[in-house]
Amino acid sequence: MKKMLKILDKVAPQIAGRLIYNKISQPRKRKLREREESVLAQSERLSIDFRGFVLKRYSWGETGNPVALLIHGWEGQAGNFGALVSILLDKNYHVVAYDGPAHGESSRKSTNMFEYADFTSTRIKIHQPKLIISHSFGTVSTQLGLLENPKFKLNQWIIITTPFSFKEFILSIITKLGVSQKTLQILSSLIEKDTNLPLEEINMKTLCQKMNPIDSVVIVHSIDDKVLPFHDAERTAKCIENSELIKLKNIGHYKILWSDELNNILKNKINNN
Repeated sequence: MKKMLKILDKVAPQIAGRLIYNKISQPRKRKLREREESVLAQSERLSIDFRGFVLKRYSWGETGNPVALLIHGWEGQAGNFGALVSILLDKNYHVVAYDGPAHGESSRKSTNMFEYADFTSTRIKIHQPKLIISHSFGTVSTQLGLLENPKFKLNQWIIITTPFSFKEFILSIITKLGVSQKTLQILSSLIEKDTNLPLEEINMKTLCQKMNPIDSVVIVHSIDDKVLPFHDAERTAKCIENSELIKLKNIGHYKILWSDELNNILKNKINNN
């Protein structure tokens, strides 16, 4: 694909930009590990409709308890949070997670990160969670979802790795593919059409300025994360008032979710009910 894109970049950048857009609109399905499947098997499952998708919902614990809503990252799924469920149940939460549009066991068709953010917004409105835990680009979906619910007051947000700027993410893709600024402009226009936001404004600094205060925000990120640099977490922490940044070492972007280090942090930091 890279060779073809370089040719199209020179002769038909409009097509090159559209191809890249289509590629990032089709998340890859990652196979669940046995331990992730085991936790999902203990959940109550439900199918819901959203914009032509059939999405999978998973829940654990007493329905009358405060809700902990888990928001997975791009190309992630609900089972990724399997190690956290028992911690949340011990703290008397009703735990709710979804496979987002075109993710996990949900139905598959073209989507994008901003449609996932729209879905997250509906879940915040429906569940009124006391606690949200987000991973990776699920943090952006959570941020946008919170902004769509201006009257909602969140008690605690645990951020497990975070990007800072969507424009920087797009630039990293363009750099890897070796295509031109013209193709970048076309791709940016397609993204801005989806979001109704300038690409320059899709960053944690701009978004956090519009956010309602949250009682407790804890950001956990490893300096050895190969997907999202630790500097993204540092910049995000500076944008969220009273947030706490916890730095881990020698843990990857996905392994962090099942790490003993994160497990211990959450036991200490998540508020009891």
